[in-house]
Amino acid sequence: MKKKSSISHPQNVNLLFGIVTDLKDYKLAFLLNNILNIEMERKEYEYSEETYQEKVIFYFSADMNFEYYLFKNIFKPDFFTRKFKNINFFLLAKPHLPVQKDTGIINQLTKHEKIVACLQIPDEKTILEAIKLLRITD
Repeated sequence: MKKKSSISHPQNVNLLFGIVTDLKDYKLAFLLNNILNIEMERKEYEYSEETYQEKVIFYFSADMNFEYYLFKNIFKPDFFTRKFKNINFFLLAKPHLPVQKDTGIINQLTKHEKIVACLQIPDEKTILEAIKLLRITD
């Protein structure tokens, strides 16, 4: 009996990364701009008091492949803070085109001395919760 070969095809996969650093949000955005060669900028979003403590995240959309959202781990209720209490920031990358799950972002970020750790959060439920809290639409 022949084995079926499994070929992975690229797909539109939302990528969520947890970043551990002591940098302020604007300094981390500046660092990400340099490392990833993007132009992330500050954007105001409206949130209810129950959901979010601050109304600022960084957003980038000019890249042909991704939209990036950088946000602090300060959501209420404590979905993120409870589950990922050691993570300071999240970087959500929403692809415009099909991509493989590994984009090399982790390797690029962990090479920098100001980034203590960076990990990909593969849990689809967590990614969907981030999209819901940020009120991002496809």
